[in-house]
Amino acid sequence: MERTLGAGLLGIEGVVHLLDQLLGGHDAGPIAAPESLLVTHRRVKNQRLATAGYQWAFAALTASPGAAAHYQRRRAAGDAHPAALRNLFNRLLGCLHHCLQTQQPYQEHAAFAPPRRQHRPAPA
Repeated sequence: MERTLGAGLLGIEGVVHLLDQLLGGHDAGPIAAPESLLVTHRRVKNQRLATAGYQWAFAALTASPGAAAHYQRRRAAGDAHPAALRNLFNRLLGCLHHCLQTQQPYQEHAAFAPPRRQHRPAPA
C-alpha cells in the first residue's frame, strides 16, 4: 500500500487546510530584513501551523531516515534545534504540496535524495 505524506496524520481535510494556510502567505519561520543579518520580531505568524509543523517534523525524525539526515545536515551547518526543525518542516511541506499538486504518492527516496557532491577542481 502506498503512503501519502501527511494524510494519515492530519486527514485529508487537515492537509487541505494546512496548504490553504501555506498558500495564504503564512509560513513557520522568522523573517529578516534584506539589508540586515539580524532576525527581527515577526509581525504575522500562524501559531497553529507552526505548532503542527514542529510536531510533524519532530515525528519525522524517527520515522524517516531522509528527514533525520536532512535535520543532521542542518544542525552540522550551525542551525539551532528549532531552526533545523523549521527547515525540515518547510521541506516536508514542499513535498506535500508537490504530491498534492501532481497527485503522486510520497516517495522517500525522491523527497530526500542524497545531496549532490560539489565538484572541486584538482589542484595544479
